[in-house]
Amino acid sequence: MKIKHKIIIATLAALLPPCLNAEIWMPSFFNTNMVLQREKPVKIWGTSGAKSKIEVTFNGQKKSATADSDGNWVVFLDPMGAVSTPQTMRVLENGKESDPKCDVRFNNVLVGEVWLLSGQSNMEWSVANTTDFANVKARANYPLMREMKVVGYTTNPQKNIESASKTILADKSTTPWRVTSPQNVGAYSGVGFYFAELLMKELKVPVGIINTSLGGSSIRAWIAEDQMESVPFLKKDLEKFKVSMKSYDYDKAVEKYESDLKKYQEQKAAGKNPRHPRKPSPITNRTAQSTPSCLYNARIAPLAGYTIRGILWYQGESDSGGESLSSFEDQMKVMISHWRKIWNDDSLGFYQVMLTSFQPGTSWPATRLAQCNVARNVPNCHIVNILDIGESKDIHPRNKTDVGKRLWLSAQRNTYGNSKINDNEVALDNVKFDGDCAVLSLSEKNAGRKLVCKGEPRGFEVKVGGKWKKAPFAEIDAGKVVIHTDDNSKIEGVRYLWNAWVGDDVCLWLEDDMPLFPIMVEKNN
Repeated sequence: MKIKHKIIIATLAALLPPCLNAEIWMPSFFNTNMVLQREKPVKIWGTSGAKSKIEVTFNGQKKSATADSDGNWVVFLDPMGAVSTPQTMRVLENGKESDPKCDVRFNNVLVGEVWLLSGQSNMEWSVANTTDFANVKARANYPLMREMKVVGYTTNPQKNIESASKTILADKSTTPWRVTSPQNVGAYSGVGFYFAELLMKELKVPVGIINTSLGGSSIRAWIAEDQMESVPFLKKDLEKFKVSMKSYDYDKAVEKYESDLKKYQEQKAAGKNPRHPRKPSPITNRTAQSTPSCLYNARIAPLAGYTIRGILWYQGESDSGGESLSSFEDQMKVMISHWRKIWNDDSLGFYQVMLTSFQPGTSWPATRLAQCNVARNVPNCHIVNILDIGESKDIHPRNKTDVGKRLWLSAQRNTYGNSKINDNEVALDNVKFDGDCAVLSLSEKNAGRKLVCKGEPRGFEVKVGGKWKKAPFAEIDAGKVVIHTDDNSKIEGVRYLWNAWVGDDVCLWLEDDMPLFPIMVEKNN
């Protein structure tokens, strides 16, 4: 009988999922030091042996799931309040506590607010290159703030991220999450840090920021390929890229690069200032920033589902001209809608930063208008105005403190429901024309708010005889702006701050020290 029992036990053991031949795999953003989103179901996922039983234990909860035939599994933790005391998350396969492949533990995990950052160089711009860096470095001992920087690009959607941690952290940590300290804060996104710092101090909860941004990136690089059919510009650009790749010879591109690099080095040695040649990629004949879906595949697709509160987006410079600008709104709507879909949250908050004031940006007023239209027409999409902090010859203003603050103020009102914070997406868009006079006032929902003019009224233009010119006369009267021509000619339109570089023309503010948005309103004939 004993022999029969041994045979039966051996047979049953053979039928059980063999943990020694399997291994728990989870995307690397599930890791030590991570921040989980409070007050929402938290999605945790990975792979293991087929049909394995998975148990996830965290903060007093134990959730289980059975992997499918391909080994995929998902569990959801119940919504939690903020947790500021470090916790351990344990993921166990088939109860095999003695096997490190089947018993995974993540330490120093907190629960609080998690925000995704994306866009181009002004979002990527580091704390070390901002005006307040010295003060930040002195105070940034923040164990409740965590940051993760996602890098890489690819032409196929990925299931895992490539992290910047090993190239940034002195200790070469295997976790992509960094606990904020004076030693590492300089590498954070400036906008992200200043936003997160205010959020952490106001709400008194842990904050995690996930930075996916890349300088110079266009909208199309952040849109999934299967979403491009609905926008003619995107569809045409994708087809053009695929056709060009058929004749792309990577080896020849490398040869040319090496030749160009040699010339570059010779010119540098001769005291000249040549442009460094771009190293070719085996997967794209373009830059990663302009390759369709390239950044979505590597930086967004893997993260989709990691529970977050909202998205901060600072981008637009790379799409401020040509066909991309004419389809700017459509591109943004497609991107936002799809991101919300893959996060399974149709109301996920999306916050944009308006392009600031910059001397060479000739088409930037039109780009700003497109950005504002996205905010007006997409539910729970918002925008902040930073025209007053631009630098005429530098596309990267060093003052990221106010950018982060204005995003924080907007999120306070629109995401966190702080009714004491006023709506800051305000413009003098209520315009009445009467011959040689135009009267500008706040919209009805903002009626009664105090309008402040710093210095003399300026930055206004009128359209007369089909041409725009500087408004010869403007005054503030009972919270309204009254504009007249000086020759009794009829005003056909009026605009405010409608230039790429507005300099010191920013003169209209609300009582809470927020600048009014630019406008352009033409009279309907």
